[in-house]
Amino acid sequence: MFEVTARLKVRDGELEGFKRQAAEMMRATKELDTKTVRYDWFLSDDGTECEVRESYVDADALIEHSQHIADARNKLFRDFAYDHTVEFYAEPSPALAEALDQIGRIPRTPGWQTDARGILEPLPAINIDSGIAEPAAAEGRMAVVGLDAGWSDIGSWSALLEALSRQSGKSLVASGQHLDRGSERVLVHGGERLVVTVGLRDVIIVDTPDALLVCARDRAEEIKPILDEIAEATGDRYL
Repeated sequence: MFEVTARLKVRDGELEGFKRQAAEMMRATKELDTKTVRYDWFLSDDGTECEVRESYVDADALIEHSQHIADARNKLFRDFAYDHTVEFYAEPSPALAEALDQIGRIPRTPGWQTDARGILEPLPAINIDSGIAEPAAAEGRMAVVGLDAGWSDIGSWSALLEALSRQSGKSLVASGQHLDRGSERVLVHGGERLVVTVGLRDVIIVDTPDALLVCARDRAEEIKPILDEIAEATGDRYL
C-alpha cells in the first residue's frame, strides 16, 4: 500500500473556485484511476486550509493518478491554492528505481543533465525521506548523528525568504546590486545589474543575465509549471 497526505492552503477569496477545481480532480480520479484506494479531501472550518488523504495499491498507481489529474492540478495551484506540502509512506517506487538506474548509465558528457531531466520529469515528485531515507533505514543502511541546529526544508523562493528573514532579522532580503524604498517581505536575488524596489509587499524577484522573474510570494509554487512551458518552447536556454 502506498499512502500520501497532502496539505495546501486556499487563496484569499477563491474558496468557491477551489471547491470546483477540487471536485474536478475527484471526478477525474473516480473515472480514470484503476488502482486508487482512497482520495478524500478535508476542508478546515474557516475554509482556508485543506488536507487530502490518498491511498494507492502501489507506487506506480500514484504515477497513473498524477498523469490523470495533471491539468486539473496545475489549474488548482495556478488559480486557487498555494503552499503545497506532501508526505509519502511506502516502499520506493519501481519506476523511480528504474529511472535512477537509467540516469546512472548516462555518459557524463555535455548536456547529460537534459537527458536525466527527460527521464525524471514523467515521475511524480517524491521527497527524499520516503524515496531514500525510509527505505534505507528499513534495510539497516542508515546511521543518525544528533545535531542541535535549526532546520527548514527550503523548497521554494518563499521558504528561502522566510529562512533568510529569520536569520537576518529583516523582512527584505537582497543579494547583488539593489536599492529599496519602503518594501517589506521581499526577496531580491540579483547580480551586477541594479534592481530598484519601491513600496513592494510579498514579492519574489530573481534577476539573471538572460531572464527576470517577478512573482507574488504566495504564488511561488506556480514557477514549476511555467518552467515546464519555457522548456517546451525554448529547451534549456532559460533553465
